[in-house]
Amino acid sequence: MIFLSVLVNLPIGIVAYQKNSLRYPDGFIAAAVTGILVFLAHPILWALLLSFFASSSYLSSYKENTSEKSTAMLYADKGGQRDSLQVFANGGTAIIGSIMVLYKIGFAESKYFSPLFLFVAVSFASSAADTWATEIGTTSKSDPRWIFNLKKSVPKGTSGAVTILGTTATALGALFIAIVYGFFAIIGTQEITSDVGLFIILISIGGTLGSLIDTILGASYQSVYYCPECNKKTEKRMHKHSENVLTDHISGFKWLNN
Repeated sequence: MIFLSVLVNLPIGIVAYQKNSLRYPDGFIAAAVTGILVFLAHPILWALLLSFFASSSYLSSYKENTSEKSTAMLYADKGGQRDSLQVFANGGTAIIGSIMVLYKIGFAESKYFSPLFLFVAVSFASSAADTWATEIGTTSKSDPRWIFNLKKSVPKGTSGAVTILGTTATALGALFIAIVYGFFAIIGTQEITSDVGLFIILISIGGTLGSLIDTILGASYQSVYYCPECNKKTEKRMHKHSENVLTDHISGFKWLNN
């Protein structure tokens, strides 16, 4: 089983590296560990991981050259190439859940509608919802609004900023993972039951709420810096478009980044 897990994950990791979606070696190794553990827990959970990673990798280049997205990324501390920290930030909860599945359930035992499977599925749905919100929401032509005061406009890319497009993308990202889960659950059980519909609803709601909590934390406690070169706020410790000018911390916890 372990050999099979390595076998199915290795080609995906290589393709992801070649497409510049993972930083080598740390991002590549972190993704491999995540993929192997999740696959060992159950193939349906690995399908969610693959769906999240594939969609987020595609969306990272979605309209990347538009003025709206370029402006947002000057502010936001985000990027298309994932390092180990970013991999574990998105997959760490799923890793914990997968280890719990292996401990409580065993290798690839069919427990499609267990609370632990729901736990892992919601973690992927939250990550997908947040990624879709960022990558699609930052292309919005309308000014983003502050989540605590929807009448207040904020710079594109600000953590805590919301748009109609981004909020819609949040729900769609969570729903995407939920539908993938439901699809494979039907294949695995070979029947359509009320549990399938219930899990699709719970995963969708849980993923959307998870992304919302992330947005609220970003608005409240994430570190914000000031770039003296361009006289603007940013989440970046080094503002690259200003010849790597070191920025000044002005609010939030320094250790709490994107």
